[in-house]
Amino acid sequence: MLSRSEKQSSVLLIFPPGWSLNYGAPHIGIPLIKGYLNNNNINCEVRDLNLETVLDYNISISEAEIRAFQSSFDPEIAYKFYFSFADKLSVIAKKFNGEWNIKSGFIFDGCDFSSSNDIEEYSKIKSPFTEFYLKNVIPDIIDKQYSIIGISIAVPSQLLSAFEICRLIRKTGYTGLIVLGGNTITRLKNELYLDWVFNIIDCIALNQGEKTLKLIIELTKNRKSFENIPNLLWKDGNVIKYTGYKKLEENEFSMPNFNGFPIGEYWGVNYLPVIAARGCYYSKCNFCSIPYAWGNNGFIGLDNPINVINYIKTEVLNH
Repeated sequence: MLSRSEKQSSVLLIFPPGWSLNYGAPHIGIPLIKGYLNNNNINCEVRDLNLETVLDYNISISEAEIRAFQSSFDPEIAYKFYFSFADKLSVIAKKFNGEWNIKSGFIFDGCDFSSSNDIEEYSKIKSPFTEFYLKNVIPDIIDKQYSIIGISIAVPSQLLSAFEICRLIRKTGYTGLIVLGGNTITRLKNELYLDWVFNIIDCIALNQGEKTLKLIIELTKNRKSFENIPNLLWKDGNVIKYTGYKKLEENEFSMPNFNGFPIGEYWGVNYLPVIAARGCYYSKCNFCSIPYAWGNNGFIGLDNPINVINYIKTEVLNH
C-alpha cells in the first residue's frame, strides 16, 4: 500500500501496455526510478497499465493454475491452456482492427513500428486501452494534479499506447511536464527529433533516468532551464536539444521499490526481481540492446554486495 505522503505526491510514473504479460512481476525500470527518488526524499506514485488494462478485461492466469501444471505436466494441455488466453486477447484486438499478443502487446493491422509517421497516426486511433484510460487514468490525473508524469517505454510495442495516453492527457488541458524514458526511447534517440513528439511531451530522459528525472523535478520547482541536465532531449523554443551523456555513478545506485505495484495480481507465479549490476561487463554482442540502453560501452558498474543482501532480507522476503 502507498503511504500517506506517497498519495499526496505530485509525480506519477506510468508503465504503458505493450510489455509481455508472461512475467510475474513489474518491469524493473520504474521500480528502480521510484527507489532512487524515494531515497532522495521525492515521493511518487506508480501505475502499471500493462497489467491494469488486461485485468480490466478480466483476463489473468493465477498462480494456482500454474502450480497445477507443475505436479503433472502435460504439454498438450498446457498448450491449449496458454492459447485459450491468447484467443481472448485476439477477440478483443479484432474489434480494433489489430492483433494483441501475450508476449508483444497490441498493434494495429498495417502499422509499422519502424515508421515514425505510422506511430504518429496510429496513436491517434481508438485502441483496446482508450476506454480504460478515459475511465480509470485520466480522471485520476485530473483529480491529483500531478506536476510531472513520467512514462517508461521498454519495448517498441509500447510506443502506440504511450503516445496515445500522452495525447489524451494533453487533451484535458494538462499543463504539467510529460517525460518519456526507457530502453526503447534511449535506442531511438536519433529518430526522436520530431516536432509532433514534442507537441505532446516536454522532454526525454535517456539511458539511466533516475538522476535525470530527479534534476527535472528539482529544476521545475525552481522554474529553471533544462540546459544543464545530462542525458536529456528537450525542446527549447523551436530547437530540439540534447544535453549530452553522463553515466550514473555506482554510489548513486538505488535498489528497486515495488510499493504501489499490484504484487500478487501479475500472471502466474509472482516474484520480485533484484538487480546487482548495471549493464554488461563485456557489452559487445551485436544482437544485444544493452550497449544502447545502459550508456556508453554498456557497463555502468556493480552495486555494493551488502546493499543487495540487505535488500533481499528487508524488502524482498518481507514484501
